[in-house]
Amino acid sequence: MNCLKFDKNSRSCCPRCLEYGCAHTDGKVYRKGATIVDTDCISCYCPEKGGETVCDVTPCEAVACDNPKKKVGECCPYCESDLSDGPSRPRLFG
Repeated sequence: MNCLKFDKNSRSCCPRCLEYGCAHTDGKVYRKGATIVDTDCISCYCPEKGGETVCDVTPCEAVACDNPKKKVGECCPYCESDLSDGPSRPRLFG
């Protein structure tokens, strides 16, 4: 059920829904237009029409190192050797 607000004073046998939202996989119901962050790699939102949440998964490129790292709050792993402390400088050979 994706009802946010029920009419408890309704004279019918069952309460009627006054405001619909989106049912999410966490069991909660969110307002239309709401953004829900599931994990660092999955972000979901409730469409304006309500119903079920729609989720987008952040794709990550494969990393080519033995011990990839991952920063807190970021989705994709990286290799420490890919990081630099500043702009790279050309090497002079001669």
